[in-house]
Amino acid sequence: MTPQEFQSLLKGEEGRHLEFKAAQNRYDFEELVRYCVALANEGGGQMILGVSDQKPRRVVGTSAFRPPQRTEQGLTDRLRLKIQAEELIDPAGRVLIFHVPSRPLGIPIAYCGAYWMRSGEGLVPMTPDMLKRIFAESGPDYSAEVCPQAKPVDLLPAAVEDFRRRWQRKSANPKLSSLTYEQLLADAELTVDGQLTYAALILFGSRQALGGTSLKPRSFSSIAPAKPRWRISGGWSFAKVSSRLPMNYGPRSISATTARATKMACSVTTCRLLAKASCVRRSSMPSAIGTTGTAVPSS
Repeated sequence: MTPQEFQSLLKGEEGRHLEFKAAQNRYDFEELVRYCVALANEGGGQMILGVSDQKPRRVVGTSAFRPPQRTEQGLTDRLRLKIQAEELIDPAGRVLIFHVPSRPLGIPIAYCGAYWMRSGEGLVPMTPDMLKRIFAESGPDYSAEVCPQAKPVDLLPAAVEDFRRRWQRKSANPKLSSLTYEQLLADAELTVDGQLTYAALILFGSRQALGGTSLKPRSFSSIAPAKPRWRISGGWSFAKVSSRLPMNYGPRSISATTARATKMACSVTTCRLLAKASCVRRSSMPSAIGTTGTAVPSS
């Protein structure tokens, strides 16, 4: 982590993905495990020791878990997640950062008899409603299925080229510019044996191909993207979407392919919004496919 990235974290808000503890002399290992479980259950994040948890935050230094390799291994053994510990030597003292990945799709993580999550300044067991949503993620990925009636003419070339430019810019891979239209879609896993998937239609399909619907933002701010509201103009509406929701959060886990492809080219926020929007009920996809298409929103 660069000094600039660390300073950015210091200015961030504590929440489901970021936790600060002073822990100047020591920190309880069992408490660390529970916080790592909570972070993993809510999409992953950082647990930072050696920083005051009240703003304005400052580095106070920590002597906990020295050296960190043993603690790192202990966390991995207990949780079966690859948690990485990183030491930063700041002029004001030692900082220890635990990088916690997200839990597996559809599998909440339990420890000491509870599925932990953040609540205010502490930890509480997950609610039945949240557990239900997580278990539902492991359902079939409808967006990965082939749409038999879909043809290349149902996708707008400008939208596909926009995706190509974004993907090339984000990946810094110049070879993407020379890929054929068909190879680009195949490499993005948006076709199966040359046939278009519903994910391809969700990302690049025309309004006619989607049955006269289109994805539009009701409100969006690039400065504060945590509370955008999207709707499908054909009538489907979605609740407010947090920019930090797990990738496949939704009423049905049918968005994984759409989310994966979008992540190649767009910001995390745009990716999650489109993933959420792909959770359109199967009945909203028409059997007859039209022509022309829509572009991916700006990230």
